[in-house]
Amino acid sequence: MIAINTLPILLMSFIAIAITSTKAGEFTFEYNSDNSPPHNPLFACEIKSTKCRRSYHYTRLNYHPLDLKLSVCYNPFMIKAWYHYLNFARKNRGEFVSTYYVTCPLGDKQCLIESQRKGSNYVQEVVQAEIDEQTDCNASVRCWEAKNLVEHCYKNQHD
Repeated sequence: MIAINTLPILLMSFIAIAITSTKAGEFTFEYNSDNSPPHNPLFACEIKSTKCRRSYHYTRLNYHPLDLKLSVCYNPFMIKAWYHYLNFARKNRGEFVSTYYVTCPLGDKQCLIESQRKGSNYVQEVVQAEIDEQTDCNASVRCWEAKNLVEHCYKNQHD
C-alpha cells in the first residue's frame, strides 16, 4: 500500500475549480489584503455568500437610492477562502466572507446626509436589496458604522 500525500492533489483541484469558474477572457488577481480606507468611509459591511467569492461581484454594483460605493477592506486570498469554504469545523461552512468600506461619491452631500441620518441598518438594507436584485450571489450582509474599526473592518466589540 502506497501512501499518497493528498494535500497537493487537493490544492491542484481547487486551482482547477478556480480556473474553470473564470469566464473566458477574464482574469482578476486578488490576494489576502487589508486595504487602507478610502476618503471618509461611513460604514463597513461584511458580505457572506455561498456562490460569489470575488470582490467585483459587489464593487461593480449600483447601490441606489443613495448611490453608495463599496471598496474592498479585507478579501482573503483564494486558498484561505476555499479552506474556510470547505472547513467542516466552521459554523458557517460553505460561505465566502469578505468586508467592504461603504462611502458616498466625492461631493455627493445628499448621499452623505441621508446615509448618516438613516444609519447602518438602512445602509445594510440598501446593500442587501441591490445585491439580491442585481446578482444571484445568495449573500447575507451586515453593516456597522466605520468609526473604531478593528482588523479586517470589523467593529470594535467594546463600543
